Amino acid sequence: MKRRNFLAASTLSLGVMIQSRAAVFLNSSSSQEQNFLSYISISGAIAQNLVFLDDQQLEAVYTEKSRSLISLGYRNLNRKFYLLDGNEMAMFPLVLKNRETGFLDISGLFFRKNLTGNWQHCTTFSGYHFDAIKQASGELAKTQSHQELASLIMPVFTSLKSYSPGRIATVGGKMDLLVKIGNEGTTLDFKLIKGETPLVAKIFTNRNYFEAGILA
Repeated sequence: MKRRNFLAASTLSLGVMIQSRAAVFLNSSSSQEQNFLSYISISGAIAQNLVFLDDQQLEAVYTEKSRSLISLGYRNLNRKFYLLDGNEMAMFPLVLKNRETGFLDISGLFFRKNLTGNWQHCTTFSGYHFDAIKQASGELAKTQSHQELASLIMPVFTSLKSYSPGRIATVGGKMDLLVKIGNEGTTLDFKLIKGETPLVAKIFTNRNYFEAGILA
């Protein structure tokens, strides 16, 4: 009888431990996924299956640009890529996971067609970008139409003339992101500018407890 009670208690403890680890995985991944899915919803991105990617030139530049992230352990998220801005832009999500803690980072590699009609790497978003955009989107939705908001977060090629560290040119303006990692947490100094008018200029707290902190 004592042995049965011991086995029952051990089984219960093991079940609690498994549930606890599962909760950690779900909690750590949920905010990253929600941030990413929020971007997909706002931008109007259309999901495509990687299996059906039949553009050899796009596949080649994606393979080349993703090589450094793949070497760090990133993998494609759900074997998908996304088309945006009238199919003139493609985005490939790459996710870094840990077996115990779940998602560490979601990066988005953006490619656009250049003047010659060839695909070219445009920019890369880290999980910090997706987080800042989601935190800013609620306030922006009060003053900007869905189409205007989408244009503000879809990147374009940044000219050397307008380049500055942390700046990304967009269809409808530009965004600046400065990530500060400290002992008490990570903050996101985020600006979203339409023309010359700052629509957002705030410092957000990064909401992802588990994070890689890799900006490509």
